[in-house]
Amino acid sequence: MQNSTLQIQRFKQLPMLTLMGLATGIVTAVLIAIFNWLIELPGLTFNLAGLAENLTELPIFWRFSLPIIGSVLLWLIWSRQESHYRRVGITHLHEHLSYKHTALPLPNLLNQLIGAALTLGTGHPVGREGPAVHLGAAISSLLGDRFDMPASQQRLLIGCGAAAAISALFGLPLAGILFAMEVVLLEYTITGFIAVIVAAVSADRLTQTLFNEAVHPTALLAEPVNFSQEIPLLLLLTLAVGLLAFMFQELQCRTAKLRGNLLRRMLIAGVLVGSVASFFPQILLPVHLSTLGAINELFSLPQMLIFLACYLLLTPLILGLGIPGGVIGPALAAGGMLGAILASLGPALQIQTEVSNYALIGMAAMMSAIIHAPLAALVAVFEWSSSSHILTAAMLVIAGSELLMRGVFHRPSIFERMLTLQGQSRNTRAYRRILMSVGVTDVMSTHFSIATDELTDEEEQLLASRNTWLLRHVDGQLELARGWAPPEHDAEEALSAVQLPLNGPGQWHPVAQIKERANLLQALDLMQEQETSLLVVTQRGNPVGVLSHAAVQAQFAAHED
Repeated sequence: MQNSTLQIQRFKQLPMLTLMGLATGIVTAVLIAIFNWLIELPGLTFNLAGLAENLTELPIFWRFSLPIIGSVLLWLIWSRQESHYRRVGITHLHEHLSYKHTALPLPNLLNQLIGAALTLGTGHPVGREGPAVHLGAAISSLLGDRFDMPASQQRLLIGCGAAAAISALFGLPLAGILFAMEVVLLEYTITGFIAVIVAAVSADRLTQTLFNEAVHPTALLAEPVNFSQEIPLLLLLTLAVGLLAFMFQELQCRTAKLRGNLLRRMLIAGVLVGSVASFFPQILLPVHLSTLGAINELFSLPQMLIFLACYLLLTPLILGLGIPGGVIGPALAAGGMLGAILASLGPALQIQTEVSNYALIGMAAMMSAIIHAPLAALVAVFEWSSSSHILTAAMLVIAGSELLMRGVFHRPSIFERMLTLQGQSRNTRAYRRILMSVGVTDVMSTHFSIATDELTDEEEQLLASRNTWLLRHVDGQLELARGWAPPEHDAEEALSAVQLPLNGPGQWHPVAQIKERANLLQALDLMQEQETSLLVVTQRGNPVGVLSHAAVQAQFAAHED
């Protein structure tokens, strides 16, 4: 019964959540457009100066120096700030969702925006997807805080921003929705699903209409896969993706364990990228452009092999050193290169293949194997290819590579592993997710009245008989007593029923207060801190309800049922 009541309350919130989804989609699309422009700014500067049309055409001096300059500038900005403000990316979102109840911090958003723009703009081979997800989640979270959205909705707003960011960046709204549910929120609810859909679709439409900046195509009509001929090559791709994804994760995590001085780490990352760019300038290409090149067969086999080595060796090294970039883009690029390489070997094995098919399947499988998002990866294949012809083959490779990573190597997603290296964990226990998603106003009792000293005996009796709780103000503090009406829950309460007269000794007990925007997990934490089982919920300082520990327990039990 209680669970049904909560569902009704949530459906009543649906219009507001839908409007917030629309708002988050719009602001995220604008912020992602600014982010993309900042990334392209160094290239535009060199173009206007007449040095080169893009970074790959720069003289060797600039190809070596530019990544180092970007790393030093990043150090100059980040070294002046506290370390907790330098936590960025999807790993930061996991940390916040597991341990915090507030909006995502603005300083971290600014550090992500400036830091990722610097490193991506100066040619570091990292992705813009992870930073974009952080930016979208943070701006949506801050928007909700600005409009006094309850803490129980912060998690949903972060999911809306994440979906909107993926949608705006890739032009893949459905994949963005599943990514938010599968990687960020780790749960599916009807009301939440609708808000996330609105955010993703609005971000996609605004980006396509006003900015035209989606970085991946959506019109690669795939050809059918001939399983009778191509199954050996698909199995080889599965094995290769699983092994290389394991190597990628291990290299990034082992490098992260060796972290030291910030300046030294940034310089090492810059020198590594600059050295590679000196003899292979194509590594300065934005990751999404190299991915498109693999799909469209724009690179030779030796070039694809070098790209693959860079994305599997250089990228995890610099990410482990702390460069604020994303892992999803390089994972897609590495998978695309791997698929294209194997497809190019098909004629030698007397197997007829489509390179674009294998590039797309490799992209999705590598992404899924590294971040563990098989549904989002599978849907991305469908949206990219505009066809269902390769879905079965994609499912085979994705499932096989996931089995290798989870069942054989026993590796969680790269985000969880990086969070563990910070001494934290992705707390996915059910009770935390449930309590964080429910507001105190959804569960509190409103059967209370305010008692005053001027009440007559008859008024006192009437007041006590009609209410479960009685409140009064004493020297600016709130005190609580039990009325005669039975509580909504069967569990025993800490206070015995009130005895008349109300001003008698032992009737009233001081009670802690919590704001109406709080969620049940915050309430439970406050109860433990204050060593109490009752809280008064206030709105602008005025009581609006009473929350008991029994009500919190009943809410969790209703969800379990």
